[in-house]
Amino acid sequence: MTPAEWHSTLFQCIGTIVSLLALIASIIAVILTYKNLSEMKKQLNEQQKQYFEQNRGNLIFYVQKSTIGTTHDLIIKDTFNKTGYRHH
Repeated sequence: MTPAEWHSTLFQCIGTIVSLLALIASIIAVILTYKNLSEMKKQLNEQQKQYFEQNRGNLIFYVQKSTIGTTHDLIIKDTFNKTGYRHH
């Protein structure tokens, strides 16, 4: 093998090794990005759930006999879970 052929083979091996290292680094980057996005999605879902729980209304309804006559009244109350605001 001549020195030129040896250098060519050496550079091809080095190029192959560098390409494999770049491939491994890319795969690691994809995996870490996927994990990061999954965690962000979990946090977003938790924030949406908390927002819904804080701002949803509670409907309470019951039937009450009317004070006049023989009819019955349907009473509906809406109470909010908003902080600092309660409506009856």
